[in-house]
Amino acid sequence: MKRYPQLFIARSRIHGLGLFAGEDIEWGRRLIEYQGEHLSAKEVRRRQKFYHSIGFTCLIEFNDGQGIDGAVGGNESRFINHSLQPNVGALREQDRRLVFYSLDDIDEGEELTFNYGFDPSKK
Repeated sequence: MKRYPQLFIARSRIHGLGLFAGEDIEWGRRLIEYQGEHLSAKEVRRRQKFYHSIGFTCLIEFNDGQGIDGAVGGNESRFINHSLQPNVGALREQDRRLVFYSLDDIDEGEELTFNYGFDPSKK
């Protein structure tokens, strides 16, 4: 089994801190699993209200309304910033696991970005 690539957190030009490639990464490579506290749909809705009020979120919501809060027990994946031209995609594995994959070749030092499906200009 191939290891995950080296990644590091640094200041982002997009927003605050970001997650960056610590080595050249080829297209289609498994990068990192999104980890955090698993939430019921009711708890996702409650936390969304709070996160919306502070303008920051680490919530990933599944189609059934349940989700993962990367701010609680999460890993470096929570620093992947939003972009409308992402270089990272996500696949749901098993029931409640979400894994990020490279959508393109990513150069060492390049920031990892994902389209979280929102418009940051609308708050």
